Amino acid sequence: MRYETVPLSADEPIEDFFDSYGWIERDDPLHPLPVLYEAFAAILGLTASLEEMIEFLNAREVREGRATVVRCDRSAGEFAEWLLQQSRFPSMDAVNVCGADCEAAGVFFGLTEIARELRPDADRIAPSTPLLDIVPLEDLFVFWERTRLSAGRVVPDLNWGAAVGCSFFAVSLIAAAIVGLRGSPIIAVLLAVCGYGGMWLIEWRASARRESDPENRVLPKRVRTFGDLARAIAASPA
Repeated sequence: MRYETVPLSADEPIEDFFDSYGWIERDDPLHPLPVLYEAFAAILGLTASLEEMIEFLNAREVREGRATVVRCDRSAGEFAEWLLQQSRFPSMDAVNVCGADCEAAGVFFGLTEIARELRPDADRIAPSTPLLDIVPLEDLFVFWERTRLSAGRVVPDLNWGAAVGCSFFAVSLIAAAIVGLRGSPIIAVLLAVCGYGGMWLIEWRASARRESDPENRVLPKRVRTFGDLARAIAASPA
């Protein structure tokens, strides 16, 4: 499977993004909006529902010749701004511990919040808790990229080979796009890359089922516990 990005400017219609990939030929209702929503909801922590996203876009199916196409009334920039407003990222700011600010503790609390989004029934999480005891391998991609977007710092990369590595590179670009949106409408990468987010998620989960030694083959070196990851992120540049 080959991935690519489609350039978009802020004032272009968001429907041009759908047309660029030929997704309008699919039979799924309002395709690719459900795929897009799944990717955005998982990685950005969207608080809005799929129905609310469709309503914001005023998305509808229109028959044009022999094809049924998706038409929307929003620009790419408007959609990106809406996504930013609907996204939720846990705080990883330093917290006070024994009278002093501790960055690692702040990151740790943020990591536990993300983990509990994925595993609400998880037992108590301590700094010594192994990451894979709480976060199932098939959810590790979402956990890691939610962490990357929330931390505002360099997060150690997972090790999964070139095929899945392209997805980490792509989502890193999403993070850059989100930060850029706060000052200027940098939305091309955000939208183009997230278009395949659902497919990356599916590929990751399929690969996860085949992995026999995840702790040594998938996690970064010297990162095995929540505390290890918190300290690594806290020590990295912003």
